[in-house]
Amino acid sequence: MSSFPQPDLAPSALSPAMVSWSQRAFMLRQYGFRLFFLLMGLVAISSVAVWMAGLASGFWPKEAIAAAHWHGHEMLFGFAMAAVAGFLLTAVPNWAGTVRTHGLPLTVLAGLWLGGRLGLLPGLGLAGAGITGGLAALVDLAFIPALMAVLAPALIRAGGRRHGIFLGLLAGLCLANLLIHAEWLGLLDNGVRRGFLLAVNMLVVMVAVVAGRIVPAFTQNALRQQGQLWEIPARPRLEQAVVLSLLAMAGVELVAPDTAAVGAAATLVAGLTAWRLRSWRTGQTFRQPILWILHLGAGWIPLALGFKALALLTGAAFTASWLHAITIGVIATLILGVATRVALGHTGRPLRVSPPVTAAYLLLTAAALVRISAPLRADPTPMLLLAGGLWITVFGLFVWEYFTILTTPRPDGKPG
Repeated sequence: MSSFPQPDLAPSALSPAMVSWSQRAFMLRQYGFRLFFLLMGLVAISSVAVWMAGLASGFWPKEAIAAAHWHGHEMLFGFAMAAVAGFLLTAVPNWAGTVRTHGLPLTVLAGLWLGGRLGLLPGLGLAGAGITGGLAALVDLAFIPALMAVLAPALIRAGGRRHGIFLGLLAGLCLANLLIHAEWLGLLDNGVRRGFLLAVNMLVVMVAVVAGRIVPAFTQNALRQQGQLWEIPARPRLEQAVVLSLLAMAGVELVAPDTAAVGAAATLVAGLTAWRLRSWRTGQTFRQPILWILHLGAGWIPLALGFKALALLTGAAFTASWLHAITIGVIATLILGVATRVALGHTGRPLRVSPPVTAAYLLLTAAALVRISAPLRADPTPMLLLAGGLWITVFGLFVWEYFTILTTPRPDGKPG
């Protein structure tokens, strides 16, 4: 039962225009994907807008966290963590057959996440040295352990390494955030760089695991619906090799960041992730945007890691932005693809995205390409602003198209 009074929704009888704000708030508290996917879209827009304003104006509050550090942190622990929370809070109860997190517990989780965003906000938050900086760090650091505490019983019940890996990855993200805050508080040297790299690696492992599970399955189902008898073979050993090699790369990078050893590990992972794409029938998905976006995100994995390998092994100028090839090309693309599909599927809607969402898919790859090419310009600022504008457009379209989906009852009247 929810911890909040339940308004009279009569789901199947209500059109979106008839749903009140109190009813929308109630629906947001019923499922993790509803609340956290909306927060994901809003922070994607607002945090990049703040960073762009500082970049364009040249002004950044002196007492605030450095602009580049704040931007990177909010993309990882604001945007990406909201997506991770929304996905896991929805998927884990299905895996384990347990009751979903909703009502007050879900609201508390969202409050911790939001407290972290407000505590670090440039010029307004508490971030910095001393007591206030410690308080901001504690609030921001509290979210991932709280999420783990909520998910752990169901993941343990589900059993096995298949699902338990997500607890380990969340623990890695918690450590990454701790390293970052430790440097900001003056307790550690080089914590920010190591923390960022560890967080990126944990997220890449997570999206690679999810992609390996859902992309072949969704593609197989789509082919069968089209009357095609192609079989996508299961390759568990290859999937295990991909995950183990990614974890090994993360370990090497934590100990010896920005070294040739990391470049060699990235080369291996790029090869393995490219190899697994061979049997996924990507060429059969081009007429279904909701499917090809997942293939596109999976395809970015070997491309981005190849960029990383070249950067660390050769120092080639065109690979200087390999980190953004990973964060935008891999992580953000798969997040957007999964979020748009999960929201439709769990609200009982057809698995077809609208033309604006298809445009958002394409614009996100455009944003990645522009951001990657920015360092090649003598003055990268215009390209950075263009990439930021494309990003804001992408997630503006997401919020515009999915606000009603996330805040109103299912059209068929069923829970979801």
